Amino acid sequence: MQPNSSGKSVYLAQLGIIAFLAHIGSFVPADSAIIGPVDAIFCRMHTFECAAEPQSLFCMDINQMNTLLRGSTNRSLLLVDEFGKGTETIGGSSLLGGAIQHCLARGPQCPSMIVTTHHHELFQHGILTDGDGLKLYRMDLLTAAAAARRVEDDGDDQSTSGSKVTFLYKLVPGFGEASFAFNVARLAGVPEGVVRRGEDVACSMKESKAIPPTKNAKRKHRLDMERQIVDLFHEFDIDNGDISTFCSLLAGEEKRLQELTNALI
Repeated sequence: MQPNSSGKSVYLAQLGIIAFLAHIGSFVPADSAIIGPVDAIFCRMHTFECAAEPQSLFCMDINQMNTLLRGSTNRSLLLVDEFGKGTETIGGSSLLGGAIQHCLARGPQCPSMIVTTHHHELFQHGILTDGDGLKLYRMDLLTAAAAARRVEDDGDDQSTSGSKVTFLYKLVPGFGEASFAFNVARLAGVPEGVVRRGEDVACSMKESKAIPPTKNAKRKHRLDMERQIVDLFHEFDIDNGDISTFCSLLAGEEKRLQELTNALI
C-alpha cells in the first residue's frame, strides 16, 4: 500500500526475479535469503493493450487473475500489482478483495501472494484485516512535517527541496491511507493550476460537498449577470416605470455582481 511512484511495482518484480534466480542456482542480490521451493511464479502486472487482441485491458487483467487463482498451489508465488484499477472503484476493489479472501480460505494450501493496491477501502471498511495469514506493509515516505521533526531531533535534513513528500523506497510494516497522487503530479511537472483544481475536487468529494466551479465558470456567470443588468436598463420604461422598484432591482444585481467579482480576485 501507499503511495504512487514509491517503488511498489519494482519491489514486486524484484521478488519474482530473485525467486527465479535462486531456483536456477544463480547469484541472489541479498546479504542472506531463505527461499522455499516454488513450483510456479504467477504475475498480474503491467498489462498492455493491443489492437490485435479482441479484449479490453480489464478483460485481460481478469483472465490473468483467473489463471493465477486456478493454477496456483501452496508452493506458488503470486505477484499482483494494482489489480482492479481498470474498472470503477467498487467493482475493482470487490474483485480484488474476493481474490485475496479466496486464497486465504484455502488454509494450508494458500499460495504465497504479494499484492499492491490503492483500494484503501478494503482495509478502512474492515473487509481485509491484518492477521489470519494476511500481513500489511507499506512503502515508507517522509512528509514535510515529519522532515521538520526529524531535523529537530537529529539535525539531519532528509527532505527534498520543492517537494512535500520524500520517498524512502523502504518496505515497512503498516497500512498506508493515502496515495499522494497530487504530490506525484507536482514532481512530474503537471501545471500547478491543474493540481490545485484536482485537490479542490478531491477535498469536496471526500467531505460530500458541492464541487466548486472553476474560475472560468465564475467568469461566465459574471458575464451573464452583467448582461442581466444591461437588460434591466433596456427593458425599463422611462415614461411609466417605477423608478424605486428599478433602483431596488439594480442594487440587488450590483451586490451579487460585486460578491462574484471578489470571489474571482
